[in-house]
Amino acid sequence: MSSRHKNHISKILAVLILSWLLSSCSKPKETLYDKKIAEYKKVIKANPDDVEARYNLGVNYGRKGSFDKAIEQYTEALRINPNFAEAHYNLGLMYSQKGLYNQAIPEYKKTIEINPDIADAYHNLGVAYGMQGLYNQAIDEFIEGIRVNPNDANAHGNLGLAYYARGLHNEAIEEYKKAIKINHNLANVHGNLGFAYFQKGLYDEAIEALKEVIRITPNDAGAYHKLGMVYGKKGLYDKAIKEYKKAISINPTFVEAHSDLGVAYGKKGLHNKAAVEYKEAIKINPNFPEPYYNLGAAYAVFGKQKEAMNQYNILKNLDEKLANTLLNQINKMSKRRR
Repeated sequence: MSSRHKNHISKILAVLILSWLLSSCSKPKETLYDKKIAEYKKVIKANPDDVEARYNLGVNYGRKGSFDKAIEQYTEALRINPNFAEAHYNLGLMYSQKGLYNQAIPEYKKTIEINPDIADAYHNLGVAYGMQGLYNQAIDEFIEGIRVNPNDANAHGNLGLAYYARGLHNEAIEEYKKAIKINHNLANVHGNLGFAYFQKGLYDEAIEALKEVIRITPNDAGAYHKLGMVYGKKGLYDKAIKEYKKAISINPTFVEAHSDLGVAYGKKGLHNKAAVEYKEAIKINPNFPEPYYNLGAAYAVFGKQKEAMNQYNILKNLDEKLANTLLNQINKMSKRRR
């Protein structure tokens, strides 16, 4: 699995876990959070064992982003009533929000033990497993959540992502399609579907999926970048260049977009423009290996052995395998010129 591929999965999982936290709750203005917090504190001062007040105080702390305070209140609610399923569930959410998945997992499991009909508990348990790379366990939990609530588009989308992480691309695509059938405006699922199609070489299908992402979220730089990658694979370099430029106009420090724009320019023989993009990518992130490789390869093609070796010497400290590939290319081009 490539580093870009792994990064794609981890980024999506990170976004998804945030999108479900307290998703069933409306979100009033912060002044209203504070007002409600003050009200529940008064109730608790009069009766410290008021379990509903403890729970609701935790909910409002969680909505406000005060996760440690929310954890404290849910813990107190559970001291009073250890079988309060919703308190276990929300406590799990708070731990998830803090990245404490080992602590979140037992809370989701306890929620399910008390009330096996809370579909979101299976769902978030699956996410917690997925965030730890435990994709088989994640798959099991997403399937259980879907059994309880077959119309949960997010659960289908997550099941697809877990399948994809396990290399089950066909199964992933089917789950993404189910999610989209339920809710056609899930940009992240369209994006995952496009990426899965791209990895399978189904470029026309990938293009359509990524266009849907852009329809839903027209300022998504990543979608334009991925669309450019697909056009590049099809040899449509003018279209690729257009999409990379859109990505960069939205996010000028998008290092991969600069690097890939350089590759597209190089394919069209616009080597000076390519070099500019490679250098810009290096300027943005000196630890990103690909532009060093691409710039070194370009120098090698034009017989600039010294400059090519300079890129190799930098690259070998970042990615030894890629550096060796560049060195082989430099030596190959050098032999041709003899």
